[in-house]
Amino acid sequence: MRVPKRIRFGVALVLALAGIVALATGCTPTESAAPGAAPTGACAHPYFPVRKGATWVYQTRDAGRTVDTVSDVRPDGFTLARKLGDARSNERWTCTAAGLRRADQLPQDLLAGSYDTRWNTERLEGLDLARALAPRAHWRLELVVRTSTRAPGAAEWQRRMTSDHFFLAGATERVTVPAGTFDAVPVRETITRSLERPTGDNPAPTTIETTTWWARGVGWIKRRSQRIRPVPGPEVLTELVSSSEARRQ
Repeated sequence: MRVPKRIRFGVALVLALAGIVALATGCTPTESAAPGAAPTGACAHPYFPVRKGATWVYQTRDAGRTVDTVSDVRPDGFTLARKLGDARSNERWTCTAAGLRRADQLPQDLLAGSYDTRWNTERLEGLDLARALAPRAHWRLELVVRTSTRAPGAAEWQRRMTSDHFFLAGATERVTVPAGTFDAVPVRETITRSLERPTGDNPAPTTIETTTWWARGVGWIKRRSQRIRPVPGPEVLTELVSSSEARRQ
């Protein structure tokens, strides 16, 4: 799959957790669900309520609040609108019988600063969220992206990024967050990411570990993320403050 894009970024590094930004693919919706209607078929996920108008408010330590809203639902996917302060983004998701996947993804550190970045997604396979979250259930996602970036007054440089994601579900836990107390399934995600440069001076691979707790019928309620290698980074903790779906339980 090749998805050419061009984005000029004036805000940096705030629209996603665990080093990942998911961006719109530019697809045109073919059919939308009625407001408030629960989807059927592939988008009817037990742990991610894909309902038009569904809203989640998250608080990230030292980073402010993020508001996610399902703005459109289609037979084969949906759009998640994200707001953080004055920053806005749209995530396009694809629904399959096996689970859900963001339609296009790019790590945020490849988009930093007021640079012009073009990229092609060479490969995107696997799932972000499997349908069955039984203990020890596991799945993968692989992303390969080639980027071309031009900074003001500088020559253009290119990179090829490979990002491998391994997911492992655990046993249900009782989890308390500002929005309430929920029975939730922890899903541990290990991301291994490498960069290739034409000059051959490639940086050491990066490993990020993230645990996300998913509550049935509500969505994800807590996320803890940290860079492990090559240099350990600070832990990032995000918790659910309120949700239209939590109130429906």
